[in-house]
Amino acid sequence: MPPACRPSASDHPRPSLSQAVEYLKKQKDLTVASALDELKALDRSLGVTTVYQQCFPRHYTRHLGQLKIAQPWNMGEKIFESFTELVSRKYFPVNNWDLEWVIESFPTIPIPLENFDVESEFEDVALPIQIAATMSGVYSYAPPWEAIQESLGPTITIPRCVLDREHQCTFEFDLFARLCQQHPLPVSTFPQVVQILAHNTGTAFLDFSYDYEMPDHGYTWTHGDILALQRQWRTARRLLRAMHRTVEQLKARPQAWSAIFACWDRICRLHRRTSS
Repeated sequence: MPPACRPSASDHPRPSLSQAVEYLKKQKDLTVASALDELKALDRSLGVTTVYQQCFPRHYTRHLGQLKIAQPWNMGEKIFESFTELVSRKYFPVNNWDLEWVIESFPTIPIPLENFDVESEFEDVALPIQIAATMSGVYSYAPPWEAIQESLGPTITIPRCVLDREHQCTFEFDLFARLCQQHPLPVSTFPQVVQILAHNTGTAFLDFSYDYEMPDHGYTWTHGDILALQRQWRTARRLLRAMHRTVEQLKARPQAWSAIFACWDRICRLHRRTSS
């Protein structure tokens, strides 16, 4: 290379005094433990980078071109933020309200949960959902049957057996669903509401709850798990839309509760006959 073409040392930007001091401080504080933390952060960044490239190749290339960070392990936060926003738009919502928590949860995918917790309260919830919560037997603060009877009024009678403290109902969900399906809407679709409230749908978004600090749903930042959660999110949205329709129909046609409770009562009577 001709001498005139060689870059001069003066062409390279020199750090300011404060930048140089800060750099030396970081070197002074460097320990084996801090170095391992940096390596863990780098491992997370590289792991997400791989799946980011698989899911969004064009966004990935453009995003890397925009990053102006000297140290590769510092890329983690920026990569996570961009990647989770894209996943939320294309695949399913990511619970990324706290980016630091998302990074610490790696490799587990933090998903928003669209159901009630065991300790949820139901004071301001639609009556059909309250009744489904009580039927499910899952919730500590689901309304008692006496309160449900009061809310329904005197023209609709709840199953007598549920008020008998000496009696223990055996709720066979599959049989209940089959009996309800012999009736028109909204009786036929009400068992699905019970299924959602019982966390028994086969979708992580509806079946897990934050009764635990971090639900161990087993889905991690892999392309396969992202596609699996995308399918489950579509199912969850369909179920939630169906639940909303059933709830609105029951509010408009409260007389349908008589048929639903008759199905419950029939299960109870069948159980008493076969067990006696």
